[in-house]
Amino acid sequence: QHWIHNITDDPDSFDSAIADWMILGSQLGMRKSEWTQPSKFGSPESNFAINIDGSSKAFTADDFSFQFSSDHTAAKNTTTKDQQQNSDTSFDLLRVRWRFQKNNDNGQVIVFSKDNVNPTTCVVAAAQRIIARAQRLHIPSHCPIAVYKKNGKLCRFTDNDARKSIQACAISVYNLTNKSDIAKFTNHSVRVGACVSLHCGGADTLTIKTRLRWRSDSFAMYLRSTPLLAAQHTKILQHT
Repeated sequence: QHWIHNITDDPDSFDSAIADWMILGSQLGMRKSEWTQPSKFGSPESNFAINIDGSSKAFTADDFSFQFSSDHTAAKNTTTKDQQQNSDTSFDLLRVRWRFQKNNDNGQVIVFSKDNVNPTTCVVAAAQRIIARAQRLHIPSHCPIAVYKKNGKLCRFTDNDARKSIQACAISVYNLTNKSDIAKFTNHSVRVGACVSLHCGGADTLTIKTRLRWRSDSFAMYLRSTPLLAAQHTKILQHT
């Protein structure tokens, strides 16, 4: 909600763009290499991190596709350009492809669903806005789409951008003043947060591993003791 409150009237601003990526991160649990870049500036087709095959490490428009729940096949970005540019088009599902992954599950596709209860933080709508923004800023479909515009210049999100924004959020929400506490919040907090949210919601081990792309149980190191889990613990004991 911190990022939602900071959204500006300019859909291509830093604040509007970071809000969309944090909404996306709350469900995808992205690694920083999957969306940020080492360099803020550069032409859309240069100076970005690449895989061994020369393709972008970070998400591109080609990695996202949308569909209605009644469709049997995904509506690709290239065939639904008019709808994609109109972020008001209400798709039901988002399909995300990871071409290369740390766990070597290359080419994996995971489907995410529209949130009708909390539309302001809907991951499908956020992804549509990300694609529409990339198209407005003339980003080729094979190039990184985590972009925004500042003072008339095209900018890419860097790890530093994300870290500073996440730390500002932590300071605002938790009233942090201790520098060492603030420093604990990094770009990796996106992935940790997605994991903790699923766990607090009651997701089992298999769900956390498959939805957030872990092969092992190493995700358990990120789990936290939260008030919600404390309440769930008490509730379970009340019925024993």
